Amino acid sequence: RFDGEAKTAIQTYLQSPPSEQAHMLEDRHRRPGKGRVRLTRIRALCDGSETTELSAGSDIELVFDYEITSAEAVTSVRMRVGWTDLMGQPVFACLNNYSGHPIGRLPSPRGSIVVKIPDLPLSEGVYRLSVWIKSQEEMEDVLSEAAEFSVRGGDFFGTGLLLPKDCGHVFV
Repeated sequence: RFDGEAKTAIQTYLQSPPSEQAHMLEDRHRRPGKGRVRLTRIRALCDGSETTELSAGSDIELVFDYEITSAEAVTSVRMRVGWTDLMGQPVFACLNNYSGHPIGRLPSPRGSIVVKIPDLPLSEGVYRLSVWIKSQEEMEDVLSEAAEFSVRGGDFFGTGLLLPKDCGHVFV
């Protein structure tokens, strides 16, 4: 918590390490969903190292820490991670049930769900993640603009060439 002038507060926030910024997910009072499971933290690993700056063409792991808040089992879990640009336009989405990675039951009381994205197909820019998680078709947690990541250019095709910025958001 910070008490002071707005300019100093913004500078303090921008200089805080990612782990401190991640605590924003712990505000459980204003989030839609039934709430039997709540996401508590989002971390990104780029080629195995935790970071807020990703690299095009690198292997990415998004780690979603969660907490189960009820005695009921959380089963038949579906999770959607939507990527948007800064204008809010959808870029792509990751959905476990469509990609052949079912989650039968979440272990209690805490754990992590890992979303792996090999060869991150994004061009250089800043992207936001929105996430929802369902159990038995019931919405459990919804986080709009839950995280923001910078993507730096990379050698996506392995040719030694960086693609120009006017090629769109996604490489195929």
